[in-house]
Amino acid sequence: MTKAAVPSESSMKAAASLVEPEGEPLAEAAAGGSSPRSRRRFKRRLLAPLLGLLVIVGVVGALVLPQFFASNPTQTVWQSITSGITDGTVSKRTAVEAFAYLYKVDIPGVTVPHGRDGGDAPTSGTGVMDWVQANRSQLTPDQQAVINTHLRGADRGLGRVAAQ
Repeated sequence: MTKAAVPSESSMKAAASLVEPEGEPLAEAAAGGSSPRSRRRFKRRLLAPLLGLLVIVGVVGALVLPQFFASNPTQTVWQSITSGITDGTVSKRTAVEAFAYLYKVDIPGVTVPHGRDGGDAPTSGTGVMDWVQANRSQLTPDQQAVINTHLRGADRGLGRVAAQ
């Protein structure tokens, strides 16, 4: 035969603290209230999903929002290049930018301006060759070497475009 377990004095005190003197549970427990510990657990359970949602919103915002605020170039590349022509005079910079853009080559020290492709660039390189030839004395030897690859053998210096 086994003996029935007798509750210890400490377990009796713990149980008594949860019951009011009349034998009813504490009012807070009866009203569905929760202890501060369970409220903290509830808040912690919500914290992780909320932080995850915040991270997702931040990443999506960083990837999507710049597209809405980026301005589209209003000028075409060719308009940006030719805006450097003043009083009918074509500067060295305008000439080499136009050459680099039209012939799609890299010329040392030349950066083609940004803009949209408007399809308004000339279909012939004769005018651009004339611009470059007018500024030839200001070009570096490396720049001249790139340009010379686009001239015909006998016509070097006459502004004729080499057969591509």
